Amino acid sequence: MAGPGIRACELARVLSASMDVRVASLASVAPVNLGVDVVVAHRRSLVPHVAWADVVIVQGFVWGLNPWISRTNKIIIADLYDPMHFEHVEDVRERDARTATQQVESTIAALTGQLRRADFFICASDKQRDMWLGHLAAVGRVNPLTYADDDTLRNLIDVVPFGISDEKFAATRHGIKGEVDGIGPNDKVVLWGGGIYNWFDPLTLIRAITC
Repeated sequence: MAGPGIRACELARVLSASMDVRVASLASVAPVNLGVDVVVAHRRSLVPHVAWADVVIVQGFVWGLNPWISRTNKIIIADLYDPMHFEHVEDVRERDARTATQQVESTIAALTGQLRRADFFICASDKQRDMWLGHLAAVGRVNPLTYADDDTLRNLIDVVPFGISDEKFAATRHGIKGEVDGIGPNDKVVLWGGGIYNWFDPLTLIRAITC
């Protein structure tokens, strides 16, 4: 899974210990054992799932693709773990200036819509939180009311680490070494969690291991 799926699944796994949880993907779902309902839903097919929920957690472009969510009376939590506008600055750097600017501006607009409407926000680190507090202040969400409610602003935005399970794993057999052709029992195997994107600079990591 890429990062958004990893985070959504682990959030669902943790929350399901104390409440009913349903995970909805806009694209596709591979078999995964979460102990909760996992569905593919978008636009009209997403409506009954939002209606079922008391609290809706959204991330990425879900909000922008389904703006009707903002008009519901649901408690909405925006997951800001992914600073998409910074990603896209790198992602579009090889495109012409007009196209690149339009795409980044579209991403910023999608994020700003969430920042204006959502009831609560989560992000993945304190450094991210500092950045998002600046954005929240720029759209008027840091104000006398939110400050009077909690002068630390933790009632507005708080940190939920990325989503690596706390479960302790114990090896029972070699799953790759000596089992997969071309990988010997003494070879180094590196697990890369999530997708590989150009802004991660994976080639430097590969060169560091192989040198």
